Amino acid sequence: MRVLTYIFLSVVLCMGLGHGDYIVHDHHEDNYGALINFIINNYKYNETISELISKVQSLERQMAQLLSSTGYMAGLYFVPPTTTQNQEAGRGGNYLCLPYNPSWNYYSDKENGNLKLTGVEYGMYAHLSDISNFFGSNIRGQQAPCSVCRSLRSQVMIPGRSGCYDGWTMEYSGYLVYAQPDYNEGTEFVCLDLRPEHAGGSTNYEAKNRIFLVEANSEFGLDDSYPNGREIACVICSI
Repeated sequence: MRVLTYIFLSVVLCMGLGHGDYIVHDHHEDNYGALINFIINNYKYNETISELISKVQSLERQMAQLLSSTGYMAGLYFVPPTTTQNQEAGRGGNYLCLPYNPSWNYYSDKENGNLKLTGVEYGMYAHLSDISNFFGSNIRGQQAPCSVCRSLRSQVMIPGRSGCYDGWTMEYSGYLVYAQPDYNEGTEFVCLDLRPEHAGGSTNYEAKNRIFLVEANSEFGLDDSYPNGREIACVICSI
């Protein structure tokens, strides 16, 4: 129907052209065929462009969904069978990024083991009065979200720096954080964004995993460039 409409409109326009027009001449019937072929090809071209635009828009929507997808920051803790609730001990060696929409293999809802995966909360007990100065809001007790990002460049986390070196691109900057000080096992250092988000939930410090700001201590191997008690900055750089 659209092709016929194009043809109809073009023929009507051509009927209004003078004898001197280079597109249509009354005595050259072949020009009408050429005009029709031109219109049909132009229609196909427009259809191809429309399809490409539609595909690009679809890919952009998918990419936006991927980029905006986040999850729960999670950590492991181990409860030895002989301990009480107040004597829980042991943590995993790294944090995980759990999706908001999990899927499962075969499972049992009965608690059969001592390995528990929990959310990670912002601790920051030592900064009751000035936490907003660091992060722009009071994030204490909030559950930490996470995001998995893909970059075509090489990336590195640089502790002790708030900006990248010349020639590098800064992805984000923030503060170095680590697990609760009295954990019996190590976890990993994380560069927490300068303006962190939160994954909702309560602020009652329910999680068994919490993260805290890391401070410098020049008395044990560091020089005066790292004054005692100063919170360590960090930055994620790519090149």
